[in-house]
Amino acid sequence: MSNKNFDNADKKKGWRPGRNPLTFILLVLIVAIVFFAIWIPSDIISNKKAGDVSVFQDYANISNVSTYYNEDEITWLNAGEFEDFDLTFYATQYEDKYDATYKKGTTLASGDELTFSLTLSSDSADGFATFSGTTYFAYAAVCIAQDWIGDYADSNYASFTPSNLTNGTAKYPSVTSTVSYPAKAQMWGPFYKTVETPDIYLYLVYNTTKQKQKQYIIKYTYKDYMTTETSGAVVK
Repeated sequence: MSNKNFDNADKKKGWRPGRNPLTFILLVLIVAIVFFAIWIPSDIISNKKAGDVSVFQDYANISNVSTYYNEDEITWLNAGEFEDFDLTFYATQYEDKYDATYKKGTTLASGDELTFSLTLSSDSADGFATFSGTTYFAYAAVCIAQDWIGDYADSNYASFTPSNLTNGTAKYPSVTSTVSYPAKAQMWGPFYKTVETPDIYLYLVYNTTKQKQKQYIIKYTYKDYMTTETSGAVVK
């Protein structure tokens, strides 16, 4: 009889998840941690993927550039790394849509409007290029390709003749973003990532004197292309 009573008492005092507040709280915390550990990275990856764009993803729509653009032959550089000849590239104007709308009372077509000055000049340049039966030194174009916010836009092409090279003639490609910067992109839940300014990519193609084609994409950050000669800036 005593053994039976002992067994019953032991069963009554046994561990019960539902009757132990601390254990219940720990279980809730563990479930919550596992949930957020899976949901947060998944949501971040999903939102980033939705906003992903590629540099010159629409190159096929840029006249002349589309003929020569070849991803396998492109050399990627950062600003200041190009050494084939003298290349000067900077923004002559940055028209911020926010600034234009609320300070100047004007309306831009879409996002921010950027105009650039591009000059190619040097006696050491390695030959001229021949494209479509006309002697050109180079073709160039610019684009915005900003991940997270899915901002992609490109310019028309700019062409350089030998006389442009000799005279240091500047060309002025322009591009209009699809958003106004700073721009926000959702990371997960109520949290957002702010993209302060757009990066700019310059595509350049030319042939050497030996008719060897060279292609480059050069990345310029906001600090790289904004100078004291630039009119306008991003309102932050």
